[in-house]
Amino acid sequence: MMKWLVRITLAVLLVTAGFGMKVTAYNEPNQYASEQEAREQELKNLQEKHVQPGTYPIEVSYTQNGKTINKTIYLTVRGEHTVIVDDIAIDAHSIVINLNQVAAMNKAGWIEAANARAWNINTLAEVPVTQVNSSQVKEAVGSYPLYFATDAFVKTSVTVTVVDGTDANQSFANWFAQHDPGEGFSWYGFLHIHPYLLSLLLVLILLIPFIIIAVYYLITSKLVRDIIRSIIK
Repeated sequence: MMKWLVRITLAVLLVTAGFGMKVTAYNEPNQYASEQEAREQELKNLQEKHVQPGTYPIEVSYTQNGKTINKTIYLTVRGEHTVIVDDIAIDAHSIVINLNQVAAMNKAGWIEAANARAWNINTLAEVPVTQVNSSQVKEAVGSYPLYFATDAFVKTSVTVTVVDGTDANQSFANWFAQHDPGEGFSWYGFLHIHPYLLSLLLVLILLIPFIIIAVYYLITSKLVRDIIRSIIK
């Protein structure tokens, strides 16, 4: 029984390992006729996945002068409020805030609420958002402009909607505003699971019945031995 269980377990591991290798193969760089084609197609792929605004490193392979080139390219996905000047990008989300919270908001609070951030599109290095202009946001229900900028004056503006409601309603509205599909929200990032994790999960699922059988076998074997001993005595 135990030998049979070991053989099946080994077979499951081998099959699962093969599955993991096949899944990993899909992460290999796509082949393109040129770097320009690679950039256009990979940017289209990112946009179709509705990823968040940002710059993404992508491994590609293309042909140049008869040679195959493997290269990491950096592609920038723009959102509604993304602004790019030279090699610096800045982005933020429009937000909804409760009327009684306006007075307590400070520079750090506005940056966090709007998820304002800036970065270098060539190196991916974060660039500090150092300037916040909320002078036009009033303690009254309505919509107002809010500005963010870097030291180099790369700036963007978003809309602050001030509402008169409960914190719960404001929190929901704010979440929706920041995860609007137009801003790039997607379940893709949430559902992206490494192939080896999938392999491990599959192994565990397949092994559970065999573990139960093994435990049952050990328990029943002990009972049978005890019964035989009692009969012999």
